[in-house]
Amino acid sequence: MCLFTCSYGYDDPRIKKQIEDYKEQYEILGTGLLADYIPIARYIPLPQVTKMKNMMKTYFEEIEEEFVEHRKSFDPGMAQYNHE
Repeated sequence: MCLFTCSYGYDDPRIKKQIEDYKEQYEILGTGLLADYIPIARYIPLPQVTKMKNMMKTYFEEIEEEFVEHRKSFDPGMAQYNHE
């Protein structure tokens, strides 16, 4: 699996966690949320919505960590498409 031009094996713990999270998200969103059928329900703090929000927050934090690491090691001279 490739993320930020880095290859990870399918047995890498980060990739395994992402795959498990995707499965869980599909289970939550696969049948739709109550708010999809009853609009007023969007104002009720439902456990599925709270869980999805927490999962998305964690996901974006992981992406940000990855981005920061890549930024630290970035070398403009080694850019793949250096058009100078």
